[in-house]
Amino acid sequence: KDIHSNRQWNTSNVNIYETSAINTWLNGDFFNSLGSIEQATVKQVKIPYRHGGGDGGTDQSVANGLLCKIFLLSGYEVGWTTSDYSYFPVDGAKLSYFESGTGTSANNKRIANLNGSAAFWWLRSPYTDYTNRVWRVYSDGNYGNNYASSSYGIRPALVLPSNALFDETTMLLKGVK
Repeated sequence: KDIHSNRQWNTSNVNIYETSAINTWLNGDFFNSLGSIEQATVKQVKIPYRHGGGDGGTDQSVANGLLCKIFLLSGYEVGWTTSDYSYFPVDGAKLSYFESGTGTSANNKRIANLNGSAAFWWLRSPYTDYTNRVWRVYSDGNYGNNYASSSYGIRPALVLPSNALFDETTMLLKGVK
């Protein structure tokens, strides 16, 4: 639920997720830092994303999605749509944990902490009117965007199989049934 660390979304200040520094790091160094049980259990999935970045890119459904194991959440997945702001890409569907819209209750679900304090965190969604801006979540849970080369919090997301087993005491992943 909380923020792992602050990182640049992309060192080159271009908002193309599939070639971004953050996607490379998540599916390389971060994934490799997980234990062998976690690495074996995390599912490889296709995620919806905006191929080619913001301005000039195209939204891709799951069928044509980006193959990965670790990813950042999208604006749609945390409850925003083009009805909230027209420059969100259509890159996913709302996850059940989050609420739709920009109300206080919905924003509170998006607040995440880094070292005990609410902080900004990156989404994978590029701002669709620019080639260098990316959507982020403000410390109050509302939306905003900034340059891809900026450094903000990251919340790595992943998919586990429905038969994943967790230790009842430590809540650490033990494997699958």
